[in-house]
Amino acid sequence: MKITKKKVTTVTETITYEIHPNARVIDVIVNGGPKTRQLIKHGKIEKKGEWRVDFFPIYNPDLKYLEISNPFWYWNRDKDDEWFKGSPLPEDPKDIDKSKIIFISSYDNSFWTIDKEPIPVVIYGDYIDDRIRSGRYDLEKLHQYLSNHEQVKEISGIERIPYYYNNESGREKCFTVKVLPTIQQLKEMVKLNKTRKYNNVKIWDEEKDFLGMKQFRIKESDDY
Repeated sequence: MKITKKKVTTVTETITYEIHPNARVIDVIVNGGPKTRQLIKHGKIEKKGEWRVDFFPIYNPDLKYLEISNPFWYWNRDKDDEWFKGSPLPEDPKDIDKSKIIFISSYDNSFWTIDKEPIPVVIYGDYIDDRIRSGRYDLEKLHQYLSNHEQVKEISGIERIPYYYNNESGREKCFTVKVLPTIQQLKEMVKLNKTRKYNNVKIWDEEKDFLGMKQFRIKESDDY
């Protein structure tokens, strides 16, 4: 029986480009083979604050898409998967537009600029979690108002609530709506949210009344 022992040496070459205090590009070449390029987060990881370990960068995704959908919802899996890929990095690191680098957190489905500023993403409201329904609001007037609101990106027609949720008189109708918060509203909503998670923010908060919906509340309603 012939036994052959062989030692193989792997030579890994890395070239690091410090393109920004919060991001770097690394080229990796193994045994002289083809180069692979990685965009990674860089900088201090704060124990308290917003610069968390789970952030990962994407280059030049379509930010307009965040005005109509949240890729983390995966309502359109093919399109959402494609969105997360972003765009290829330029061959010359000097050509990388740092303003097109964003960071994403899977922890709370949030989006951030390279300078650690939150990026607004559309918020979805319905009759279950957000109680956008008759019995709580004058639904016809609220629907007309939101249909002309500059922050509303999509709104359904008024529909009947499915029978398995419609178990009390006066709560028969509803509609759904997608709203894009401003950066200031987003920051305020996070402060109101005890978990500090961006996927738990509510633009329907009545105390702040971000959208002016409170005027359409039915005062005598016990629908809280």
